[in-house]
Amino acid sequence: MDKRPALMRAEDGSVLLSPSQLNTFELCPRKWAWNRINGVREPQKAAAALGEAVHNQLELYLKNGKNIDTSTKAGQIAMSGIEWMPTPQTPGMRVEEWFAFPYGGFVFRGKKDFEIVDRDPRPLVSDHKTTSNFRWAQTPDTLEDDFQAAIYAADAMIKSGKSEVDLQWTYFKTVGGRASEPVKKVMTEDMVERTMLRVIQVAENLRFVGEEYTDAKQVPYNADACEAYGGCYYADHCKLTAKEKLKAIMAQQNTQTLLEKLRKKKEAAAAAAKQTAPEITEEFSPTPGKKNEINPPDKPPPPPDARQDSKGNWVQAVWDPGHQEWVFPAEEFEAEVVPANADVDKPEKKRVAKPQKKVKLKAVPDPVGPETPPTISAASVLESFADLIAAKVAERLSGGRD
Repeated sequence: MDKRPALMRAEDGSVLLSPSQLNTFELCPRKWAWNRINGVREPQKAAAALGEAVHNQLELYLKNGKNIDTSTKAGQIAMSGIEWMPTPQTPGMRVEEWFAFPYGGFVFRGKKDFEIVDRDPRPLVSDHKTTSNFRWAQTPDTLEDDFQAAIYAADAMIKSGKSEVDLQWTYFKTVGGRASEPVKKVMTEDMVERTMLRVIQVAENLRFVGEEYTDAKQVPYNADACEAYGGCYYADHCKLTAKEKLKAIMAQQNTQTLLEKLRKKKEAAAAAAKQTAPEITEEFSPTPGKKNEINPPDKPPPPPDARQDSKGNWVQAVWDPGHQEWVFPAEEFEAEVVPANADVDKPEKKRVAKPQKKVKLKAVPDPVGPETPPTISAASVLESFADLIAAKVAERLSGGRD
């Protein structure tokens, strides 16, 4: 299994995403999760290996002007679409170069087969596609809504400063007779912005899954994708029953809609947790004609030693700023009192009256023994102090003593 992080990030912490990741996640979030979260990598299929070899032939031809090797199957397939390719080493043409740009809180990246940015009337971006049948090819209308097309066009618009881009997806047939077919589309800024809204929605759901889930089996799935593209490689990992598949299909629950609801619910809970009431840490001193000003207490003297309550717990005194004195919690303390006629070795224990209006403190149990006073945590002291001050403020507001 691959131990790389589920989410790759840029230096500023933004999540890095490619069109292929987004397409996989939109098809089935769980399929993406098996790969990225659980690290189960799908072996390269023979069709993908052939497509890679065709790309290599075209790259050498466009970048270096090297003749295509027609003695190989990949070369023969590449040669069938040579008429749709620009002249090798065209000035300003970029071949198989990586790009990346920030958008909507993410960084989108990819590798274009070739592009010519400095071109009139608009830039040209092209991608090579291998397919067993042209019926799987995009159309100009579907290309308008394609994630890869929108991201590639957006990058070209950013580079050129122009609001339109020529797209050309060239399809090379790999089965039967050699043939190729280009699909062309002029992408406008409005088209790109519309599709990028969907891209951001899917990207936010993807980030949510990558940050919140630790196992692919926890992630929602799309049962319709189990048989797509010749069958899902991860079907044996999911082990969905026929009943589970049927239930998911009948529910017709869009996984992206479901994830968006879960994500927004999580975000709402996080936002609510941040809304805390203001804390009263000091007494207020009302002044006519002025806003209430905080009246800080005098600097207290050193506290007395910790004492042991009736239950054997060690407690620390708390400073009362209103009375300017140290007070112990409202507990009964046992003090050793020796009567005049009692045996010195057998002291009599006497109850000491409970102090009034004192706040109980949370003492930390002594890990060593009763002979050593325990350490009082700073949090418990602050908590008791806050409770005491709140009580004093309530007393002042209800007309208590000045």
